[in-house]
Amino acid sequence: MEYHAWQSQGWQSQGWQQNKSSWWNQGHTAEDSGDDQATTMALMTLLLHSGGRRSASAVGFLYDRSQSCPHRKAIRARGGVSGFVAAHPEIFALEKPEPGEKCPSIRLRTQEEQWAWASRMQNEQASSATTKPTLCKYFQMGRCTKGNECAFDHGQAAPIQNVQNTNKVFSCREAIVRKQVLFYLSEENLRTDTYFKNVIAESTDDWIPIDCILRCPRMQHMGVTTREVIDALRGATEVQLRDVPGKEALQRTRSQQQHDQVSPHSPEHKGRQPQLFTPEATLEEQPLKLLRDIGTGWESVIEDAPRRSWCGYRANTWPDTLLQAELQLLRYSVAWQELRTRDQSFVTRSTAWYVRGGCRCRYVYGEVSIEPQERPAWLDTIEARVLGGGCGLPREEWPDSVNLNFYQHDGQNVGWHSDDENLFRGSDSDCRIISASWGAPRTFDLALKDLAHPSGRASVYHNSVTSIQLAPGDLCSMEGLMQRHYSHQIVKGTTEESPPTNVRVNLTWRYIVQHKPYCPLAHKG
Repeated sequence: MEYHAWQSQGWQSQGWQQNKSSWWNQGHTAEDSGDDQATTMALMTLLLHSGGRRSASAVGFLYDRSQSCPHRKAIRARGGVSGFVAAHPEIFALEKPEPGEKCPSIRLRTQEEQWAWASRMQNEQASSATTKPTLCKYFQMGRCTKGNECAFDHGQAAPIQNVQNTNKVFSCREAIVRKQVLFYLSEENLRTDTYFKNVIAESTDDWIPIDCILRCPRMQHMGVTTREVIDALRGATEVQLRDVPGKEALQRTRSQQQHDQVSPHSPEHKGRQPQLFTPEATLEEQPLKLLRDIGTGWESVIEDAPRRSWCGYRANTWPDTLLQAELQLLRYSVAWQELRTRDQSFVTRSTAWYVRGGCRCRYVYGEVSIEPQERPAWLDTIEARVLGGGCGLPREEWPDSVNLNFYQHDGQNVGWHSDDENLFRGSDSDCRIISASWGAPRTFDLALKDLAHPSGRASVYHNSVTSIQLAPGDLCSMEGLMQRHYSHQIVKGTTEESPPTNVRVNLTWRYIVQHKPYCPLAHKG
């Protein structure tokens, strides 16, 4: 049985996704398949789970208690373990016992050994059919260093440096890594795999860090490295690779097996037009008081009456000295709580949460629950200037909650999201959100939601993005049903350090309309 035969028949038809016990005890016997395919796969799996090598006596783990065990039969038909290994020299090697060992060892062949075996087989076949010399596969890939001492021909082909177009022969481990990663990113897996749905939906730059792949239990169990993933995926039509040290990533593309299906981040998806929708109630049908009609200096950023969605912007009108003083007050007087990525490796920003009127509702980010803090006196002064002076709202109409976010540098951000928490019911009814900025300017993006995103999770139509720069003292409002129809984000910058000039603080005011059951205000009429 040749290497390519068991690779295509064994892995593609029976699926590597099964665990090792199911491989060892599957119903496909050697007699049923016409060769040793099932036993070869079982032995390969056993060795992979042991680092690629272990005592030949470990083959006994493949046997069940019955004498009719198909793996036992297949190996005995070859005359034992040594005969079975000799029948599959392209996959296995048998080594003499090392000092202190009583039993020979069986191991998986390395990639170089598989190349040599494949070249030798081709050479033998060519010699029997024609006198044409066999080309050196290493030379074709630009990797042969033997020169004139090489036993194969170098004269009929120039080295091929671009291995993307070569028919690469993978090692056992490489092929497993390749198949596993492509499975993670397949349409079939993305229908149910919440982890990769989230990874793809949050990859705003279209590239999936390979670190996200390596966090998967199977990758960790095998001890796969970034370099192994890169090497295993070279030439794969389903993905594009970014092989930049420290920033290794991959991107899904339209694969040959997916035909006309569009991947979540392909250019075709980004160019799709928003789907038809049912128009919302007009201002005449359901009156709504907008900030542009109350305060002064407001400009329209988004005016989407059919979706009952409005975003406004008010440029700074306050002295820089006042804003700088308030920035320092916010930075050092607030008890900030850090928010981190799922793997806890990176701080995305820090936050704090203030409420009014005896409310005890906590603000929840995923698995992190933020307790409300006691309101400081200086917050009333800021609210009087922003909500009263800037927005023109009387005190009785001020929002009853404010969420504070602290960005220590440009590398911290918040990705695409909507403020659709149950506290605010922003996706169900009209919702007014007011935000103010201090510190370094940052880009604020808004875009229409794409609820039919192929990953199964809501994303945005990228060609509908509207961007504004939020500088110190600038105000931004989102009103009506913006949270139902639009998402927004603070764009990540390129700075990874923390210079004082890149510090930013944002305050976001909202109205709580549905208190938590444990909150005292939940039971008041």
